[in-house]
Amino acid sequence: MKSCWVIYNGSLTSDKFRDQAELLADAAERAGVRAELKRNYEVMMNLNENLTERPDFVVFLDKDILLATYLKNAGIPVFNDPEVIETCDNKAKQYIQLAKNEVAMPLTIIARKSIRNLQLKDPGIMREFMKS
Repeated sequence: MKSCWVIYNGSLTSDKFRDQAELLADAAERAGVRAELKRNYEVMMNLNENLTERPDFVVFLDKDILLATYLKNAGIPVFNDPEVIETCDNKAKQYIQLAKNEVAMPLTIIARKSIRNLQLKDPGIMREFMKS
């Protein structure tokens, strides 16, 4: 029997994330896959040791890109892939990927990253964005 881990963010106070993980685990069980719920902090990233306990695949319901990458690099298929998680969690990266694949979108301009409470030497670039 195949096995999977359903990993979710166990530090969040809302039960909705655990509820979603339980629904996926139940669906996996009905499909004949042994599913184990794991909070993200229950999977240790120890680069000096191989994972002794490992599933056939992971359903990853968190944004912990480092943990997802660690599992993927250990040879475990991860759904959602860490690169997909990173792209979907960053609106500018999403736009770049959609534009690259010629998906029709409204005019979008990606502003340069700024640091809060740090004055710009030349705020003119922001004026240029506002003109577009």
